[in-house]
Amino acid sequence: MGHDLHPSHRPLPGVVIRPAEEADCDGLAPHLRDDDRKELLAAYPQESEAAALRLCLLNSAENWTIESWGKPVGLFGITRVPIGDIMFGVVWCLGSNAMLHNRAAFIRQSRLWLRCISQGCALTGNMVSSTNKLHRRWLKWLGYSFLREVELGGLTFVEFVRIEETYVSSIDHFDDHLHGSERDRNGSLSASAGDECRSSRQVAEAEVCREQTDR
Repeated sequence: MGHDLHPSHRPLPGVVIRPAEEADCDGLAPHLRDDDRKELLAAYPQESEAAALRLCLLNSAENWTIESWGKPVGLFGITRVPIGDIMFGVVWCLGSNAMLHNRAAFIRQSRLWLRCISQGCALTGNMVSSTNKLHRRWLKWLGYSFLREVELGGLTFVEFVRIEETYVSSIDHFDDHLHGSERDRNGSLSASAGDECRSSRQVAEAEVCREQTDR
């Protein structure tokens, strides 16, 4: 997948975003935020923090390290899962308190990182601990909606999802194209195709909700 993240990408002073390596798991594990550690071990209860982080990398299509002054302070990634005729991106991010040293700038940059890694996805989402207030505020700022609660590993998680901007833009572009090309002989707009295109946003959300409900 094409995106703008690469080893030389420097969003903040001293910070580099680069492809993740297994060694980053060992460097980050002892410094994970407590809420992040609880979420990680709820998903992988039989593993150590470092081993669980390595499984996160193994199970993801793309993984990136947030490095601050030469040390890993966060990991994030995405796995693309086909649901019907759309692609759903399972996104995740785990980090240390060092990620928060320049909180405002990090939050602003995170929107760019999400847009880069989610290319090709109609929707993105995952689950977050109901007690992880920091992540929930961040996710809400990123534009995610919260769905049902799910019990996992002794914790209560909340599912979150959002429609990606690139997908919405492609729908709007296609909708405009239909409005410009599908006119009958009297010059009136044939609305059926356009209506179907506009409703695909709701269809995409419904696909995910049905998938979640059928688990």
